[in-house]
Amino acid sequence: MTATSFGEAGLAALLPDGVVGQLVICSAGQSEALAPLFPEEVDERLLRSVEKRQREFRAGRDAARRALGLLGIDACAIPKDPAGPPCFPSNITGSITHAGRDVTLAAAVATRAALLLGIDAEEARVLDPDVAARVASADDLAALELLGLGPLTPLVAFSAKEAVYKALYPRFRTFLEFHDVALRTPDGTLRAHVARLDQTIDVRHYIGEEWVITLAHG
Repeated sequence: MTATSFGEAGLAALLPDGVVGQLVICSAGQSEALAPLFPEEVDERLLRSVEKRQREFRAGRDAARRALGLLGIDACAIPKDPAGPPCFPSNITGSITHAGRDVTLAAAVATRAALLLGIDAEEARVLDPDVAARVASADDLAALELLGLGPLTPLVAFSAKEAVYKALYPRFRTFLEFHDVALRTPDGTLRAHVARLDQTIDVRHYIGEEWVITLAHG
């Protein structure tokens, strides 16, 4: 198990001013190396889940507590909201994501600023055409093609929309479909617009050999 700050991993460009982040990478069978969960974070559903699910949940909380530590906040419980998002401490905005199968990558970002903030991580892979069509419109894909992402264009669209949803849901408590989020690159940078909420939010992306990570903020 390794814990890596975004800066050390070469992902500092994802983080706006005032936002901190941490990555934790954990292989199958190494969950005991992660920080233990707080009782408030554990429920029967988690206890009954498979090793992979327990590993990724635990790695996500570990990454989040490490990120909070960068803000000077002692380790604390980060329970789930009834709708699913993590409940960060009062006056903190944060987001958690995880990806992978035999190896789990968990990432967390946090800030004291009153930002919209969401993060998503995915294993780098080419999406099936049918999946890509459900996730992204032709206009989405045309906009993203200007960024030169090649065959990973639909995956970045998927990840960006996941990050946007994570950023918006805690404030607006509104469920969004993929096609509620329109992706555009008006000046060569990626932005998402959600007409239902009258919100436009910036999206940054990182593409590595194994992982794609997107950060939505506004």
